[in-house]
Amino acid sequence: PAAKQIHVLNDHLMSDCRNQALAMAQGQYICFINAKDALDATALAQVISSCRGTPPATLAYSDEGWLSSDEENGKNIHYKPDWAPDTFRSFNYLSNLCLIRTAALRLSGGFCRDYEGAEQYDALLKLTEKEPLQRFVHVPKLLFCNGRPYCPDETYRVAARRALAAHMSRMGWPGRIVDGSFPGSFQIKYGLLNEPLISIIIPN
Repeated sequence: PAAKQIHVLNDHLMSDCRNQALAMAQGQYICFINAKDALDATALAQVISSCRGTPPATLAYSDEGWLSSDEENGKNIHYKPDWAPDTFRSFNYLSNLCLIRTAALRLSGGFCRDYEGAEQYDALLKLTEKEPLQRFVHVPKLLFCNGRPYCPDETYRVAARRALAAHMSRMGWPGRIVDGSFPGSFQIKYGLLNEPLISIIIPN
C-alpha cells in the first residue's frame, strides 16, 4: 500500500519510532512531517525535482511558514538560506519539509536515542560529516506550513547542545558552546588548533 501505519507502544522513544519507520521505508528519499503540518499540493514534486542531478542530492529542503502566518506582510514565514553549515550549527533551520536520501541516512546511523528530543538534529549533523555539502539543496519556495509554533523545550535544548558538542568532537574542533540569541539556538566559540606566527610587512 502507498501508506503504512506503524503501531508502537506508548513508552517507545521518538528515536525508536523514527528508526522503525526508517527501516520500513522503501523510497529513495524520506520526509518527516507532523500530524498538523500542511504541504502545498505540489510540494513533494517540487522538492524531489530539485534532487535530480549528477550526482543526485542527499538532502533538499524548502522555506516554511506557520498555519497562522500572515503571508501578506511576511510575518511568521521562515525564508531559509541556501545550505549554510555554520548557521545550521547554530540551530536546526532545516526543520520540515526536508527530504533526505534514505541510504545516506541509514549509512550515517539513523536516529540515536542518546539525543532523544533532538534526534533529528543529531542525525542531520552526522549526515553533514559524511556527505559532500554541495549535495544539500535549497528550494526557495514556501511549500510547507508548520502546524506548531517554534518553541523548543528544555529537553530539546539540552539534547541539541549535547549533539552539537559530539559533532564538534568528531570533527576535531576545539571550542565551547554558548546559548544563542533565541531559545534553541547556539553560538560556537571556536578555539585555535595552533598558534602560527604572523609577520607584518609595512612598506614605506
